[in-house]
Amino acid sequence: LGFRRSHGHGASPLASPEGGRPNPLNAGDVDHIVAAREREIRSLNGERESLQKEVREGKKRLMDLDTENQQLLSTNQQHVAENARLRAIIHEWSVRHAKLEAKLQQGQGQGQGQP
Repeated sequence: LGFRRSHGHGASPLASPEGGRPNPLNAGDVDHIVAAREREIRSLNGERESLQKEVREGKKRLMDLDTENQQLLSTNQQHVAENARLRAIIHEWSVRHAKLEAKLQQGQGQGQGQP
């Protein structure tokens, strides 16, 4: 993890304002800096854990959607097959109907010529 600098433009907390010899830090300053870094680390860890949880939930949602999509594709294939079967039945019945109509027309035509 990279740490954000909170001391201006990259200046070390040990450097003097004049850029000369470093100013010695007292224990309180060091404790304050360490505590601030620890708070930042805890905050970043919390953010990371939150993002990891979101990623896990997103992956689970994608897997659920993929499963649902596969089920829909399977159902659609079944419907396509059933549709084809029903079309074949309708075609068969249409052909039978046409043959019966032709026989009926023949029978009516023969019956009209006789007394």
